[in-house]
Amino acid sequence: MVIVSLGMTLIIEFGVQAVTGGTAVSYTMSNGPTLAGGGLNLDGVEVIIIVLSVLVMLAVHGLLRYTKLGKAMRATAANQSLARNCGIRASRVITATWAITGALCGLAGVVFAIDAGSFDATSTDLFLILILAAVFLGGPGQAYGAMLGAVVIGLATEVSAVFIPADYKYVIAFVVLLVMLGVRPTGLLGAPQ
Repeated sequence: MVIVSLGMTLIIEFGVQAVTGGTAVSYTMSNGPTLAGGGLNLDGVEVIIIVLSVLVMLAVHGLLRYTKLGKAMRATAANQSLARNCGIRASRVITATWAITGALCGLAGVVFAIDAGSFDATSTDLFLILILAAVFLGGPGQAYGAMLGAVVIGLATEVSAVFIPADYKYVIAFVVLLVMLGVRPTGLLGAPQ
């Protein structure tokens, strides 16, 4: 499924580029006031992104844990035929899941555009690999694992930029991914085999 996803990403990405052209869109905007403390310097945009990320993670947690739809989503993901036999309308749950996923992807695109200041059809290629690394680090099929993996990969790449050249910081994600696949292929929150 991962290979199919990567293939479809490339088809869509280069299809969009063929239609719209290969030009990049760039813009300028104010980063807001800078907040300094504890050796960190964060501008307003970075603070907004951090707060928004925490709010989205809490919202996903609340959805999965405390709502009827979230429980139906977890049941359908665990065993679709059993969930259907228990009265869950699996097709509606899958449709709702795709709609929520699309909304979260749209939000991620907006956050990326706010942070980057310029983008084109191929701007997010590297992030797709980082996302896959985060998912496999946390454990495939584990929503909380993906969140944990994303935090670990994000912190590891950014903190490593202090010790190695910033151009190579994303190599840390691949190293973490390879170590995890070698030591515990099911991820941090996946069931051990």
